[in-house]
Amino acid sequence: MPKPKVYLETTILGYLTPMRTSAPDSIQSFRRQHAEAFWRVKESQFELYVSEVVLSEASKGRADLAEKRLQLLQDIPSLPLTVEIRDLAEDLQKSGIVPATAVEDALHIATASWWGMDFLVTYNFKHIDNPNVERRLEAVVARFDCSLPVLLSPLELLNLPA
Repeated sequence: MPKPKVYLETTILGYLTPMRTSAPDSIQSFRRQHAEAFWRVKESQFELYVSEVVLSEASKGRADLAEKRLQLLQDIPSLPLTVEIRDLAEDLQKSGIVPATAVEDALHIATASWWGMDFLVTYNFKHIDNPNVERRLEAVVARFDCSLPVLLSPLELLNLPA
């Protein structure tokens, strides 16, 4: 049986290598534990993918930490951004679902949808893993003959029934 295809959004890397985050320490610790648990089982349970956007975001910040983030990603295939993905991301923003200031978030959703990912794993609960916008995201993605992947955190992904 094929492994589920998982798009790894950049926020997960922020909990595997120190990155500035606005979450309180207790939440950071909780998220770090689950990001690390996900990372330990990733290869045995999932087929992971990133995109040019993830690589770009991971390369920002302190050079030593950016290098560690990029090392974590070195064996993970990177999905190319196509014209269709950029069009879909633009529609997600024009529809008002993803704010104009969150271009990368729209590109993450569009890339994972266009390439047929089963899951998009993230700690971005504002613009991506947000049940208040999920149906609207699905409607826009469907106009491009794509399906929205299941949007979830590492903890949720690890606790799915086999």
